Amino acid sequence: MDMLTGCCVKRDGDVNPFLLSGPGLIDALGFSTERTIRCGGEAVVFPKGSIGVRLEDLATKASSTKAAAWLANYGNAAEVNSELAEAVATAFKSDKDASAAAASACERLAHRFAQSGIVAYSCRCVDSNGKEGKANLTQWVTYVDKKELPDYKPEHLWTGAGCTVM
Repeated sequence: MDMLTGCCVKRDGDVNPFLLSGPGLIDALGFSTERTIRCGGEAVVFPKGSIGVRLEDLATKASSTKAAAWLANYGNAAEVNSELAEAVATAFKSDKDASAAAASACERLAHRFAQSGIVAYSCRCVDSNGKEGKANLTQWVTYVDKKELPDYKPEHLWTGAGCTVM
């Protein structure tokens, strides 16, 4: 896949994913290691103009300083994101599907995020190579600056009804 458009780098692809944990490749592309999320054997790399936050971090308000600073540049996006975080936290507390809660909240809050110039997408990736044969689920929200990346949609978009891999 084309890394310069911000897609995934797969273990069996042309690029060794272990390079992604070091500064070399990511710095050469203009990304920092905070701009990636690992899912099993692949690294999801967010292009300039987007950023991702794991649902677990969003729910506990432990999202990175970089993500919080990024959202602060977009009008009331941080305030709208607080509502998204609350929906995700409620889902985690009640043992409901956090990915579905995030997808629903992203849809419900889409107009308010759009007023700030961004789109929030619920994403998830399942790695079936987890310990003891159990699947590992990685869930996150991808925030996209629609002026900078007007046609970008994340590869692991989750609609709540099923996974759409772009």
